[in-house]
Amino acid sequence: MTPSNPEYEVSLSFAGEQRSYVGDVAKHLAARGIKAFYDRFETVNLWGKDQVEAFHHQFASNTKFVVMFISKEYVEKMWPRHERRSAFSAAIKKGDEYILPVRFDDTEVPGLPDTVGYVRAKDHSPAELAVLISQKIGVPALAAKASQIPPPQMSAATGEVSFDYSAFNGRFVIGSNQHQFETAWSKASDTDIHLYNDPPSIHGVAVARGATDISSVVDASAYDFSSRSRTVYKGGVAILRNTNGFYAALKILDIRDDARGAEKDELTFRFAIQTDGSPSFVAFKDDADTPGQEAAEIPKARVAVPAAPKQPAEPTATWNLYDLLRRVKGIRARPGISSNDDIVASIYDRLQQGTLKAWGRRSTTYPPAAASHPRPLREFIDASFWKENIIEELEYWLKQPYLQRNKPVLTITKPVAGDRITAIQYWDLVFSATEANHLWPAQRV
Repeated sequence: MTPSNPEYEVSLSFAGEQRSYVGDVAKHLAARGIKAFYDRFETVNLWGKDQVEAFHHQFASNTKFVVMFISKEYVEKMWPRHERRSAFSAAIKKGDEYILPVRFDDTEVPGLPDTVGYVRAKDHSPAELAVLISQKIGVPALAAKASQIPPPQMSAATGEVSFDYSAFNGRFVIGSNQHQFETAWSKASDTDIHLYNDPPSIHGVAVARGATDISSVVDASAYDFSSRSRTVYKGGVAILRNTNGFYAALKILDIRDDARGAEKDELTFRFAIQTDGSPSFVAFKDDADTPGQEAAEIPKARVAVPAAPKQPAEPTATWNLYDLLRRVKGIRARPGISSNDDIVASIYDRLQQGTLKAWGRRSTTYPPAAASHPRPLREFIDASFWKENIIEELEYWLKQPYLQRNKPVLTITKPVAGDRITAIQYWDLVFSATEANHLWPAQRV
């Protein structure tokens, strides 16, 4: 690409010590449809190229903006220094706002004026920073669907996973890099479940018929991968082949179905990935940490195993949804809250993080029964409900020319077949006034 037509909307420059945070930012940018340069997204593209020339071209010519993640390590290390110098040379031609600094500490950066505006990483989650970046480069914060967020992941080559398969479009990622498998599932019953080859990392899915353990799979390549979907029974073994030709074997340990008496939809499976390219899993011990080793505890995906629900008391001082929208909508100058969509994203991100707590009184009739006990929303409302209904409801009311007391914006609904009048759940929402005031303090006139 020419300097006048760069290939990337934003490039991320950082030190390896901050990779965990920056990697999450990159994933959230990608989920929003923003083409971001992040080195681990470019392994194949950079392979065989002169790295000095490639990185100079990238940070000087091939991007519209550079996000510079500043830290002590960033200033000291060779490669970040090279990226930084390339970005500075381009900034002279492209203008002051070409470089967008994000600070992990107050380390002075040679060549960067101390008058340049910055944000602090500690003040923003990776998801929030992705929203700020999207606003800065002119991409609406909610341009992508709310469901287009990175699914949870367990990067190990073996392990045991439990997760809500009604969330994240039924997806959970196992493995990493060339050995990555993005699994995709949907409900069947509490004895079987559907597995799909839809994710881009998956070449095919099969059922290891007759196998009762992962170690029973002698040749994974011998199974039938010709169908887009397979139904796997509890106790059965599924085989996945990724687009790099590696195999993974998954044993279904448990299936829970909220339509059949379970509290929620939950799938538990044990998995092994053959990182050497072999189709055989006979050396794997189903109670072992890695194939060929003695029995050991298999690591479990902590992010996928929810803690027992808590039920804290509703705070004394609360706002209803009307109060919250009126306050947030009235703050125009605060970074990250410049449009209706940004307001929705700001509230949603803080609810998901837990920095803003919300409670709801649930009912199957309208208005919700006032006597019902208030429940914390992050624990008692499933993720799909948040995505499909709460954001939709917030967007609707923010588009109104004014917020009226005779339309108090109190109730969120879970509609039947899209009909908001006929709903299966109603929630009157209240928010912690203390936390809301802290996140969006009143501005002085």
